[in-house]
Amino acid sequence: MEGVSILKKKALFVTLIGASLLTSPAYAGNYTNSDPNANSGYNRTVAKQYAETYAVYPNSAYFDYTDAGGDCTNFISQVLFHGGLTENKVFSAGGILSGDIRSWYYDGADIPLRSKSWTGAHEFRYHWGNVNGNGFNRAYQYKVYTYAEAYNNFNTIYTDLWPGDIVQYVRSDGLTYHTQVVHGFSSSDLLVAQHTTNKKNSYLKQTLAGYAYSDGWLVTYRIKQATNY
Repeated sequence: MEGVSILKKKALFVTLIGASLLTSPAYAGNYTNSDPNANSGYNRTVAKQYAETYAVYPNSAYFDYTDAGGDCTNFISQVLFHGGLTENKVFSAGGILSGDIRSWYYDGADIPLRSKSWTGAHEFRYHWGNVNGNGFNRAYQYKVYTYAEAYNNFNTIYTDLWPGDIVQYVRSDGLTYHTQVVHGFSSSDLLVAQHTTNKKNSYLKQTLAGYAYSDGWLVTYRIKQATNY
């Protein structure tokens, strides 16, 4: 019942801000899947629970890449997988293609036992969204914002994203470097969890306030259309 109560609070806030949604032109790469049932098997409740359980204390069943380039995207891939999304493996005559943008899997700590998209923030973006239109576009919806736009029009992001959805940060040179998962919300902000610097209950809009005058982008992934847990 607690989840239902929170859901109603967010639904009310969305009603109040509906008239102020972002109307600026879409950036290259934005899309919404034509299939309303894309990733319909994703369980937001389980994803949320996994994120909150392992945000601060990582799941020992997976290698921790904190000292090997960062663990943020590894953690988010775990959240999606345990939330019910299937691994994807692309093969050639020579074996599995760990670097193919369609591949997303974890069978062990090292490539090719894991795909580059499982642990690499930029490769994750190619798989679940795209980079300037080039990508697998596996998420239901994908959007790109400048940091200023993300902060100044945060109501749009608040409306779009629900527990189990993903955000990433992109440098001014176009490199995607950090990944977080939404796991809750207040009446006006989204709560996100992350690894490398292990945290949960960080406020997304509050974080964006520190980026609002920086060059770079925030990208958002709504994994499935349905908001139900």
